[in-house]
Amino acid sequence: MSDRLNDLRRERTVIQAHLEWLDREIAVQSNAGANTSAPAPTSAALAANASLGTISQPLSAAAPSSSEIDVALDSYRQDPVALQSDVRKGCFLYLAIAFLLLFLAVGALYLYSRSLHADRTAPAPTVEESPRR
Repeated sequence: MSDRLNDLRRERTVIQAHLEWLDREIAVQSNAGANTSAPAPTSAALAANASLGTISQPLSAAAPSSSEIDVALDSYRQDPVALQSDVRKGCFLYLAIAFLLLFLAVGALYLYSRSLHADRTAPAPTVEESPRR
């Protein structure tokens, strides 16, 4: 078998195990307060857990606290006044570039149209006489 086929089968097993865990959690939450036990995991879930480590823990258990998130976000925060100044400079820069491109386009159009009509506007060439001796 190819490596791709093995990877796909392994991923399918992991997803099946996760879906079974979700089913168990839904059953526990819907029977909250009742004395019924959650269904036992199937052999596919046990095989997936054995080959890939335990995945039966919910993902929210490893979620960072809000203070850790704030500390991480502080490194990306900027002063609002400096941010406004940077945005204003960027807008002026884009405006200047737009005007420059507009002037270049108008100049190119002028030169192109002048070259097309040069034969109509130029004076007719005159025949020069040879100098008299």
